[in-house]
Amino acid sequence: MNNYMNGTSDSVVTYGLIGLVGGGIATGVPKSASAIISNYAPVRIGAGPLDPTKAALLQNLGRPNPYPAAVGDALGTSVGWGIPFAYDRINKEFHESNR
Repeated sequence: MNNYMNGTSDSVVTYGLIGLVGGGIATGVPKSASAIISNYAPVRIGAGPLDPTKAALLQNLGRPNPYPAAVGDALGTSVGWGIPFAYDRINKEFHESNR
């Protein structure tokens, strides 16, 4: 119906496969990106310097760093939406230039 209304001949199967590829890649990106960023980011944030004269449980050890996971999720979302969006733009520009 959408192809008829817009006057295009885009394949539903093609767009389904592009969405499948984008979603598949976006599934692995967050974990991979988080692992890479975790190698360079500190494990804990907000902690003071450790005092060797006190027990470890009595010191401020901070909290786990949430930023590697947040950046990984943002990259996964960007890839998941970006691949179909880029394909759609490239496909439209190709068809417009060949008219």
